[in-house]
Amino acid sequence: RPALTILIRNCAIRRSTMHLSILCIVAAVVHGSRVVRQEANAAEETFRVEEACSASMKPIIAEMDVPALFGAAEGMGKKLGRGFIMKPLLYRLKWNVARNMSALPGQDITWDSFINSAVYAEERRRLKALGKMAVKEDNSTELTASGICDLGHLTMKKIARSYAWQGFRTPACQGLASMDMQRQVELALEDLCFSSCAAAMQPLAEKCDGTGFTQAAIDELLASNEQCLRLSYDSLWGLGSYLLERRCKRFPPKSLLWETDDKNAGDYSQQGDNAVCQVGVGKNMLGQSKEVAEQVGVCPEGTNCKCPRPSLFERSTTTQYRKVKRTILAPGSFSAASLMRQGADGFLLVGTGGVTALIAAGIFVPPIGIGAAGAAVGAGFSVALNNAMWQCQDTLGCWPNYADQVVSQDPKYEFELRQDLHGYVKPRPNCRMPEKAKKGGSKMWFMPPPGLAMKMQAGTCKLVSCKEEDFTAEKIGFRRAEKNYDKVQAANPHVYNCQPLNFEDMTPSQQQLFVRIVRQTDKFREYRSEYPEISIESTTTTTTTTHASSANAGNYGDALHEH
Repeated sequence: RPALTILIRNCAIRRSTMHLSILCIVAAVVHGSRVVRQEANAAEETFRVEEACSASMKPIIAEMDVPALFGAAEGMGKKLGRGFIMKPLLYRLKWNVARNMSALPGQDITWDSFINSAVYAEERRRLKALGKMAVKEDNSTELTASGICDLGHLTMKKIARSYAWQGFRTPACQGLASMDMQRQVELALEDLCFSSCAAAMQPLAEKCDGTGFTQAAIDELLASNEQCLRLSYDSLWGLGSYLLERRCKRFPPKSLLWETDDKNAGDYSQQGDNAVCQVGVGKNMLGQSKEVAEQVGVCPEGTNCKCPRPSLFERSTTTQYRKVKRTILAPGSFSAASLMRQGADGFLLVGTGGVTALIAAGIFVPPIGIGAAGAAVGAGFSVALNNAMWQCQDTLGCWPNYADQVVSQDPKYEFELRQDLHGYVKPRPNCRMPEKAKKGGSKMWFMPPPGLAMKMQAGTCKLVSCKEEDFTAEKIGFRRAEKNYDKVQAANPHVYNCQPLNFEDMTPSQQQLFVRIVRQTDKFREYRSEYPEISIESTTTTTTTTHASSANAGNYGDALHEH
């Protein structure tokens, strides 16, 4: 080993003859294999710990009392009626009772530790639209949903991200960081509700255009797999879309129930001692002490830690800006087949005629980010009151910056623009992220947050949601508007980040690809000094391994998630 160390040091300072060059290659291979082996062993040990943790959490999650949540407050509000005007009040009354119901039998923890009123109301609407809940004339509830796997993806995501799970660590989960613990709850929920169906569905996702999901193939899937049969059609659609993304996208989501961590105020990543943003002490204009947002961790691209006061102008979170859901599979792909089979097997509260009516009523499409968007800070009659009671902790999180209009200072910019557009052109402003976004700590701070774009619209710079077609194409980088491509305009006024991953959540190979795409579209090298150098040589290659039952996993690993 000492001789090997000396040899490597000599190689590093380029003292190499021909014979030494050969030895350098041998030494590099021996040393590299040792590093990779050590990292692989460490990764395998971490995987074993995490696998044991998620396996131990599954029985706890399976016990969640869903019937108690939606069966609470039986008959409440029967004197109010069921009109359109009274529905919000009725939901509020029911939630006030349901929120205090025990979520886990024998445990002193209630449902409001896992979901909020918006999620509760939306899940009730969903179950009724799917024929799994019926409200009688006296406002009592009839329900076929018996467990957590009957809930929608958005509700499951909200439950998995509850900080309350920190109090239910099993012995196998001791020692895991809070974010790792949250991830294991997420994986446990995925395995509990989707593992068998995902493995059976995976062969249908071999074609990236979705043509593998034929009605005949779906019928056969539902007939052959009990877990798939019991899942609602919107859950099947979400699973199918995820499998296609994993197969066909360069920047797919990390797992089925994973979602972009925008690190909004109140999010999981903003809680506990390891919160990304924390309250610090600063000075106001009069030199008096005041609470300020302190950057401790890394925020997503284009954001940094802030705790804005309520004002007359509403300020939206990143999640609220993101208006479009990524879709790769038609929403109605599973509806008819699933409803017909579930109706025949007694999983629904309607007969054959009722199933036909459900199919005719249309497809239930879940809303974007319900219950997970965080609260906007802003307008309303209560602004003055909120301002008086406001504390920094109330709105502390990673907030997106407003985009600026910037004209490139590169002396070659105007010349190259004239050449590009075949004549004299007065450079127009580009839409760019302000310099203060660098405080957020992201290596690609000048990009908009995942799923958003900065665009020039009506002469102003706006942060907007990516369109569905932009998500499909994974549009990334500095771009010119296609419809104005040959007209006089700035060379690349718009900036897109139409994929779901924060830069720090990407694998090294994805980071390398992301940087390369952005650098290639940075025509005038505006950020040439900002691009990070990503090395994947000394990083253990990310591989997909089976985590649950995945005998039919194919050549791209486990159907549900990547380790």
